[in-house]
Formats: sequence, structure tokens, C-alpha cells
Amino acid sequence: MLQVHINNLKFKSNKIKKNNILYLSTLVLVFLVYSLLNLNILHLNLAYSYNSSLNSLIEKNDQNEFFNQIFKLFALSKPDCLKLSKYKKSPKEIDRLSYEKTEGPILSEYYLSKFLQLSKKQYNDLLQSHNNLVNNLPHKNLLKNKNFYKGNGIVFVGGDDFNWLNLLSIKFLRNMGSNLPIEIFIPNLTYSPNDLFFCENILPQYNAECILLSSYLNEKTLSTFSFKGYQYKSLALLFSSFENVLLLDSDNLPVKNPDYIFKNSIFKEKGLFIWPDYWKRTTSPFFYKIANLKILNKRVRFGYNNIEKIKKNFDQDLNSNIINSNTVPFHDREGSIPNPTSESGQILINKSSHFNTILLSLYYNIFGPEYYYPLLSQGTSGQGDKETFLCANIVLGNSYFQIKEKAGAIGQWIKDSGEEKLNFFGHGIAQNDPIEEYLYEHGDRIDKANVMFIHANYPKMNPFKLVKEKLLKYHDGKNYQRFYGHIQISNNSIDFELQLWSVIKSLLNDYKYDLHKLFEDFDGKNIKLRDEVLKQVDEFYNYLEKTSKLKNIL
Repeated sequence: MLQVHINNLKFKSNKIKKNNILYLSTLVLVFLVYSLLNLNILHLNLAYSYNSSLNSLIEKNDQNEFFNQIFKLFALSKPDCLKLSKYKKSPKEIDRLSYEKTEGPILSEYYLSKFLQLSKKQYNDLLQSHNNLVNNLPHKNLLKNKNFYKGNGIVFVGGDDFNWLNLLSIKFLRNMGSNLPIEIFIPNLTYSPNDLFFCENILPQYNAECILLSSYLNEKTLSTFSFKGYQYKSLALLFSSFENVLLLDSDNLPVKNPDYIFKNSIFKEKGLFIWPDYWKRTTSPFFYKIANLKILNKRVRFGYNNIEKIKKNFDQDLNSNIINSNTVPFHDREGSIPNPTSESGQILINKSSHFNTILLSLYYNIFGPEYYYPLLSQGTSGQGDKETFLCANIVLGNSYFQIKEKAGAIGQWIKDSGEEKLNFFGHGIAQNDPIEEYLYEHGDRIDKANVMFIHANYPKMNPFKLVKEKLLKYHDGKNYQRFYGHIQISNNSIDFELQLWSVIKSLLNDYKYDLHKLFEDFDGKNIKLRDEVLKQVDEFYNYLEKTSKLKNIL
């Protein structure tokens, strides 16, 4: 009987323990649910309070404090983990894969997951910091009808050697008939003597002016962040005064007047135009998880080939909603960022309707080198700011138009040293008129779109460097060479390269005695070097004129 009583006591004791455990578990669960609900409410209140604060600053037209508050949010959303640098497979396997071609590996979700690797801590930290940033971003309509930004215009990043290249592009814009005001963003705390000369003596005659980084951010913000390189374009977009702004790289030469695009109904509807690069997208599947983008197991695209192929095959190939995610390109699936990669030598955006896109892309660039550049490109060629704009826009669900026609490769076919066959050397990228491209894609235009921009990215059109490095001539050092062949612009009546060097020649003569203020390669004392540069530029121009099939310039 005693043993039975003891067993009964043990049973009751175990039962009480189990009930206590169940009771405590229930309390913990209730507490967690309550905490999560309160955290969500708190988070919503904080987001509401933050947006109310920003709205108050807009009403007061206190731009400086507004911008500093934005950067305070960036600081609070800084990832707190080691930089992303671990790769399971070499990025060389997915580098420079042309989006036109079907050769090479299928860039499926499974395959793209084999490259950049994240630890659990890196993933969780990036997920948390990204959520904090996105959930507290200003509402997309925060600037609507506020006149925070005004009018239409063009912005460049300037300073030092960029000033000369900006001047070339500005001359092209004005020669093409553009009347839009222009701003040059100088990403420094103060103007250098050469920047002052450029901003005060040259720009005013072209309806252009400079804007300085330190005019918008206070000392605390500037000491918190270290800006460089790829971050400058996002900053230029943010600080430029224009509501609708065309951002151009300093080495981008417009060969068609872009002014009409700003008033076109297609741009007013889309709010963002993005131009293509040559390559297939290699964005890591980790990025989509961090950004809370759901990729459906449904194919909605078949590559990014020419328009005719898309129109011909699109309907007949999309027969099934269920696909094998291991054999279908990841970026052909619904919810993913479309191929190809982007080329950010030109971006057109409405800042009032897409202000949060600018902020999120700036965030990606501020923390890009350590985190977001590897996530968006996985170590492939051109890794940098170029993917941040479209990716940010898609994360936020904003409207856009991505140019469908492939980027045009411009260059020359020459025999390399010691080789018999001809090799292509690329010197620039041709990008099309986006309105004509949209109409062509939608069947409202028969002819393909005309080129609007030539991004002359290599070599840079710096005559002092070109002469010093002997790049104006072939390998034999005797004969001059055309960099761009016989590219024709302005309704095929103008020789592009002849026009370019006509502008270079004219500017060198206009500022003959101030060239040391435009070129870091020239100190102003070596008159022999200056005269040699002027002489070779004259000879090169004469060579282009002699070999031109058109001989016309604007």
C-alpha cells in the first residue's frame, strides 16, 4: 500500500510539473505575442512619428535638417556584421555572360546560390537592418505637391578631372539644342581653386551651376559617413534641386536633345527610366530574402533577347505556371528583377513620385562595398552602383520602364600586337531614346529607336592623357586611329567622332591659357607639353576630317 501511495504521489507530482510547465509555456507564448504586437504598434508609431517629423521640416522648407534626419536613419540602419566576402564558387563562372546568348550555365536560383555565402549572423543582421530602413522610409507621396524639388534639369558629378569631361558633355547638350538648367555636384567640403574657376568662370555661360556636398549636411553627419566613388551619383540625385532629373556620367555625350522626354506622358506615368548593360543578372538569392521579395515558381520572361523574339515566343512559350526552379533562369521568374544588368551612365527619375527609390538606392550605395554590391552582382564585372537604382525601385514596388533594346557596343576592329586576326576594342556604349524605345516595344513605332547617348567610357577624352599615353595612334606610333569608326548622329548627317574633336579643339583654344585649371595632368608651366597637345589635337582633327564620310559638324 505504501508503494502504491508513493507511486500516486509521484504521478501527481509529475502531473503538477507538466501543468506548471504548460502554464509557464502559455505565459511565455502570451508574453511573446503581446510583445510582438506592441513592438509592431511601437514600430508603426515610430514610423508615423518619423514621417510626421519629416513632413514638418518640408512644410518649414528646412532642407538641411530634412537631409540630416534622413542620414540619421541610415546610421540607425547600418548593418552590424562582417563584410560579405566568402564565395563557394568563383564569380568568374558567371562573369560577363551576354544576355543575348544562350550559351553558358543556366543562372537558376540553385546555381546562383553557389557563389556568395552568408553566415547566419550576416543574414539575420542584414535582414533586420534592411527591414528597419525600409519600414521607416518616408512615404512615397511625402513630397507630392510640396515644391521641395522644382522643375526639370540635368545633374553631373564633378570636381577635379571630372570638370573637363562635364564641360564636353555640356557642350554636346547645348549643341544638340538642350536648354535645360544643369547642376554639377561637387562631393567635397570646400571648393578647390580649380573647382572655383570651373564653377564661377565657365558654367554660368551654359546655364549651369555647382552644388557642394557640405551645403546640405552638417558636421556630425559628414563625420559619421565617408563618401566616395559610386556613392556620389546617389548623392547628386538627392541634393540636386530638380524634381525631374536626368543624371549623366561625366563621360556621357548626348547625341540627341533629351529635353522633350521630361514632358512626355510615358515618363510622367513611369517616373523612372533605366538603360541596359550587356550582361545577364547575377543577383544573389540572398538579396531577395533580405529584401523580403517573394519570387514565385512561375516563369514570366524568356531571357532578354531582341524585341522581335520576345514578341514571337512570349505567348506560346508560357504554357505552364509550374516550372522547375532548378532549370529556369532565376531572373525570368515572377517577382525577380528583370535581365539584363543596368548601365547607370544615364538615369531619368521623378524625385517626387520616386523619392523613396532614391533613398533606398543611396542606402545600398552607402553600405554597398561591404554588403549590397556583392549581394547584387556577386563579384562580377562592373560591380558597383549600377544595380542599386532598379533594385531599390522594385523592392519598393514603384513604377519604371527598363529599356529593352540591347546596349550598342561602339569601338574598332584592329590587329593586336603580334596577332593576325582582328580584335574588337570597345570604347563606348550607345543607348537609345527611351520614348522611341517604348513606342517600338509596344508596337506603336515601326522603326527602331535612335541613339540618344554615347557613353564614351574608354579611354576618357582627356587630350593630355591621350597624348602622354600615345593613345591617339595605332601600336606603330605613326598613324592616327578612329576610336568610334564612322558612327553617325543627328539624323545620320553628323560624324560623331569629328563632332567630338571639333568640340575638344574649340574648348582647348578657348581656355588655352587656363588649361592647368581644367587638367590635373598639366601644371601650367610646361608650355612645351601644352603646345604639343594642341598640335596633336589639330593633326588628329584633320585626320578625322580627311577620313570622314560626312564631314559635317554642328
